[in-house]
Amino acid sequence: MGIEDANIGNNSNDQYRVIGRKSWLSYSGVLVRYGIIGGILYYAFINYERLNRELLSGYPFQLTQDIFVGLFVVLIAFFLYRIAVIRSYKVFVNNEGVWLTGGILPWAKFGNGLRWRDADMAFYQPGFISWIANSYTISVKHKFTNQADFRVSNIWSGRITCGYINGILNRKNPMG
Repeated sequence: MGIEDANIGNNSNDQYRVIGRKSWLSYSGVLVRYGIIGGILYYAFINYERLNRELLSGYPFQLTQDIFVGLFVVLIAFFLYRIAVIRSYKVFVNNEGVWLTGGILPWAKFGNGLRWRDADMAFYQPGFISWIANSYTISVKHKFTNQADFRVSNIWSGRITCGYINGILNRKNPMG
């Protein structure tokens, strides 16, 4: 993963540099969850005649293939939404500080961060799975409260992201 430069406006002060994104580990969890749900739904779809005959014979409601197709469409829509939300997570720096943003729907977008004058250090949590997957939980600490101002899991190359943030903090020059 490289570091991306971008502009969020016409002013040169609006430049920011994306230094972290979610790793494949985040996507794999969603894939497994929706794969299991889809597998159960597919099994029910294949055996829907037997289900109608044995389980729902006394009920006025009968299952149809249209219901299964509708459920598959809803499942795929939720799956694509979850993938888009994971893809929207960004850790970035600009002249003002270090920030975390995410979300795709207007009412679900979020952002959090620290100004450079308030940031103490960035940390990553090592572990065996993190080392194998190169996917770390990072947290950026506040200088005065001794708490993590933001913490995010499964950041690809989180060690490099933390090193980049700490390098900027050591130089005291935000965009270096």
